[in-house]
Amino acid sequence: MLVVLDPGHGGRDPGATGPGGTREKDVVLPIAKKLAEILTSAGIKVKLTRTDDSDVGLAERVKISNAAGADIFISIHANAFTNPQAKGMEVWTARGQGAADPIAESIADALITVFPDLVFRADVSDGDKDKEAGFYVLRWTDAPAVLVELAFISNPAEEALLKMPDYQAKAAGAIANGVLKHLGIEPEAPVELETLPAWVVRARAWAREAGISDGTRPLEPAKRAEVWEMLRQLCIITAQAGNNRLN
Repeated sequence: MLVVLDPGHGGRDPGATGPGGTREKDVVLPIAKKLAEILTSAGIKVKLTRTDDSDVGLAERVKISNAAGADIFISIHANAFTNPQAKGMEVWTARGQGAADPIAESIADALITVFPDLVFRADVSDGDKDKEAGFYVLRWTDAPAVLVELAFISNPAEEALLKMPDYQAKAAGAIANGVLKHLGIEPEAPVELETLPAWVVRARAWAREAGISDGTRPLEPAKRAEVWEMLRQLCIITAQAGNNRLN
């Protein structure tokens, strides 16, 4: 069993860029690498279409997968839209019913389980959750191919999530859970995300984006020193905002 992982974009192609300057290529690569580690530990062979910030064209990505004889191809991306309120995750396959559909369904179910507080944007018109499109890597890869959009980098709150190492690790773990379930392999430690109320998710993303907090331990008590530092950061930010208005 060989799974080819395809971190989107790279090199001169940054992919989408969030309002805070986060580049798609920089967040999908660590997710793909973590996913590779998890699958490898489960006894699955893995190959990446890129392992660093290099240019790899769409045709080359397909060529890498086909030449390696991949059994499954997974392309990892972050979504973007002109409306900054757009949010959520998506899983895509080529048009029509095919061998990729059950893999996509398993990955979709795993993402929904691990990220219950995030929107999953499904198309159930044909009986499953995946969306369908003629993306190049989905059309021309010999192996069943799935493209995962992990969040909207154009949404400030989701951009903040995409930058978080714990979010990246859980995203990788969720995709791994889906792949392993499809293959009938029980993961050693299924990845689960603490169920956080929606207001906590929003507040954590805002605090990280504003530079007030690193967003860790959202449900644990804060030490007095941590409160002092957060208040200090808030005062700095408020003062800077006031100076900008005066200027």
